[in-house]
Amino acid sequence: MENAIVCGAMHFVGFELCKQLLNRGCSVVAIDHGGNTDKYHVEKWLEIGRNANLLRLPIEEIRDEIDSSVVCFIPYIDFLSLPDKFNGLFNDVESLLQMENITEYHIIFPSKYHFSFSDTNRRNFNAVFPITNMNKKVVEYYVPTLYGPWQPNTYLFQQLIEGKCQDDYLDDTMDAIFIEDAVKEIVDNTQQTEHRQRILIRNMQPDMWRKCVLYLKEDFKVPPKKHVVEDRDMVIKNIQECHSFQESLKIQIECFKRFQNDYSL
Repeated sequence: MENAIVCGAMHFVGFELCKQLLNRGCSVVAIDHGGNTDKYHVEKWLEIGRNANLLRLPIEEIRDEIDSSVVCFIPYIDFLSLPDKFNGLFNDVESLLQMENITEYHIIFPSKYHFSFSDTNRRNFNAVFPITNMNKKVVEYYVPTLYGPWQPNTYLFQQLIEGKCQDDYLDDTMDAIFIEDAVKEIVDNTQQTEHRQRILIRNMQPDMWRKCVLYLKEDFKVPPKKHVVEDRDMVIKNIQECHSFQESLKIQIECFKRFQNDYSL
């Protein structure tokens, strides 16, 4: 893979995709659904924006920049934190489907969508993106709670770090994986995947979500485990994290503190 497009490039998973693709020497076209004045996006752009292989463009200008085959990554999971951005995502996907040089689509869903199709936005996405009728390679990934630098505070870990715990959060309470390890698995194995393959990414270590939560707040009342039925058609990838969960959470905490200090000056 030499060329890639990333939707929502400055959001949580989209940003990690950009970083890892750039680290592998790929040319990346970044579609950003945030504003140029968003302080989080500005900070992230400062981290990767000087890379000569990165091009940040609105969707309307992408077609003219693509003159060879390209792989498209759509981190749908990021847009759960941004419900007002869903229409923009749908419009972008419709445009991307018309681009002949895109040879593959890799879509990242939250793992709860593996068990349920009740979400309205998911149904709308499927209407725009009819996977069964596609003549190009389409791969679906289902990931649990991803944590690490820049996790949105719509997730419990970041809420606990900020000291602003809410009853509502987007977490998959059954599992958690450090974002670098999960995205590395996706990027490293893109070429080995097959059309219409559905991949469930799991932590090799059990009960990781609960361990992370109790590390952040010892007296947190952890919800009871849910019983789920395994899908035999799903390919399961068990991931070994490169760091201990304590080290990974410290990286997330330090990122938050550093950002807060920079913007409080």
